[in-house]
Amino acid sequence: MIERRNLNIAIDTLIFFNFLFLIFTGLILKYRLPPGTGGGRGRIYGLGRRNLLVQWDPSRHEWGEIHFFLALVLVGLIAIHLWLHWNWICQAFSLRGRDEG
Repeated sequence: MIERRNLNIAIDTLIFFNFLFLIFTGLILKYRLPPGTGGGRGRIYGLGRRNLLVQWDPSRHEWGEIHFFLALVLVGLIAIHLWLHWNWICQAFSLRGRDEG
């Protein structure tokens, strides 16, 4: 069985990298493929006299789906993170209430 500490480290690492990928896809959608660009499928990039057809060149819609999927994964990971720290959250709010009262 995985120790709670190791599980927390793994979840936090996944949250970090998921957030980085979410930022990356958001920047692509905002600056590389602004609305009305026509997607981006099948573009040919010149390499001297030869052209390279990019095999995997997602359209704006596909980038949006990837971005949305990453957002859903992030919400799930944050829910797991909160569940792992639920006792601490309850104690923090109960102590805060006693100090103010």
